[in-house]
Amino acid sequence: MPKMVWTAEADAQLLLLVLDQLKVANFALDTEQLAVGMGSQCNKRGIQHRLSVLRKQDKEQPSPTKGGFTPINSPAKRKAGRPPRTPAKKQKNQDNDDETDDELLGVVVQGDHHDGN
Repeated sequence: MPKMVWTAEADAQLLLLVLDQLKVANFALDTEQLAVGMGSQCNKRGIQHRLSVLRKQDKEQPSPTKGGFTPINSPAKRKAGRPPRTPAKKQKNQDNDDETDDELLGVVVQGDHHDGN
């Protein structure tokens, strides 16, 4: 018998089969019948194991009704009367070289080019 691959669709099918059985007055799950409904790849023990896995996952999931829900708060607001903070200024990049930017560009300025007017 090939192994059952549990996917979201298989889980949904199993849940629908469980709900169909619960509609009947008998609340005890017939895992043998569930296995038949799931197809030839599934057996009674696989159904029992999967139901226990689903119950465990349900217990681990936080839920608003179980008290595990943490609301998302908005960012803290500044207190009244305090001015908004401004970011620190960026420092200018300082070259430690003796060469000036003009020398790096190949431009050499010599003497005073002022006409004297």
